Amino acid sequence: MLAPGRGSVIAVVTVVLWAPQARATLTLYNNNCVSCHSTATTTCDGCHAHGVHSSDAKTDINLTGRTDKVSYVAGSPVKVTVNAGDQTGWVRVVLLDQNLKELARKSCPGGTGGCTTSATPITLTTPAPATAGTYIWAVAWYGNDFDTNGASFGSGTSSSLKVGFFSADVNNPNHGYQTVALPAFTVSAASAGPAITLEPASLDFQTVVIGAPRKLTTQVHNAGNAALDLTSIGLCSGTPTTLSWTPSAPASVAPGASLTLSVFYTPTAADALPTASCLVIANTDPANAAIELSVSGAGSSGFTFEPPIGCSSAGSTGSFVGLAALLALVARRRSRRAQAADLVRNPQAIRWH
Repeated sequence: MLAPGRGSVIAVVTVVLWAPQARATLTLYNNNCVSCHSTATTTCDGCHAHGVHSSDAKTDINLTGRTDKVSYVAGSPVKVTVNAGDQTGWVRVVLLDQNLKELARKSCPGGTGGCTTSATPITLTTPAPATAGTYIWAVAWYGNDFDTNGASFGSGTSSSLKVGFFSADVNNPNHGYQTVALPAFTVSAASAGPAITLEPASLDFQTVVIGAPRKLTTQVHNAGNAALDLTSIGLCSGTPTTLSWTPSAPASVAPGASLTLSVFYTPTAADALPTASCLVIANTDPANAAIELSVSGAGSSGFTFEPPIGCSSAGSTGSFVGLAALLALVARRRSRRAQAADLVRNPQAIRWH
């Protein structure tokens, strides 16, 4: 733990060290970007110099994308997570198909930045192709092309996506797309009838305070080519009634569509859910007519308290002992500071013994 007074000294030194870089970044943004973009919410990753490299050396392209699975049923959701850059701030990220046609994008409302909701890592979701086969999709970072001399822009072309390449936006000077390929994935034909899948197939509530409900969700997806009917949703044998859900059955899911199932856990005691706890969803998929959603979690009689740096890392689960001790310490220190300030203002208050 830092001695009294040292924290403030370190803070001053930190500000001095970072101030030149902060001013330089702000000057660059203000001189080149504010005519089109936000003056209040700036970005570093929106510029090629920081948005696609792993360090200030700028000798690589660290734009990456990964799919959540390696195989999909036609029409089922494909989730792609995109990461890039060595700084922070808003960006635009685009998901492209095998012909470099845009499938999905994530950007700030209006498309001109200025938000805090479009920063990497970013997840994009779109349906898998309708035709069975092997596919290589791509992801692209979009932003200002400013960079230092000699910085990498990739050496590939649209026909060699794995190397990565930069393409200028002919409709927006000084901007463009840095594009890289995703790993290949396969798609199998959809079932002739309804086909149910759960994404995710299990929910872990971890530790929940007694009486305070926590909600998690799963997507009930129909990967078939006929309507999927959910005829009932119930608790598996041995699963306690501390679990509830919405919506209730019956419900219908169109081919290629998904339904959000919200599950609530409201523990009544400080113990864990039984090992085999689950919900069972009866449906009209002939190959999986009673699919199970596994559920885990435990109740706690209090908050899980993680102490600050410099204290024990053991924590205190199920009681307020650790939190109370910390609050008492803070109160004592505040009280002493207040007393000292009073004596400075009113020396006559000093009692001599």
